[in-house]
Amino acid sequence: MCSYKLVGVKFEVWGLQTRVEQFVHKVIRDILLVGHRQAFAWVDEWFAMSLEDVRKFETQMHVATNQKLGCQET
Repeated sequence: MCSYKLVGVKFEVWGLQTRVEQFVHKVIRDILLVGHRQAFAWVDEWFAMSLEDVRKFETQMHVATNQKLGCQET
């Protein structure tokens, strides 16, 4: 499986543009890298799952996350 993330940043303030854009790109890269590392670290938990099991797990995590955030969306 492969996934691509396209991130665009515009910060048009003279003197700060380059620094802010580079900072945002670095932070987003770091967040995505941590997510990838966590998914790989948990490979033993999801390796034997069928696609249906993975979908159930995703749904459970979605509901749990929404409850933590106080969202009512499904």
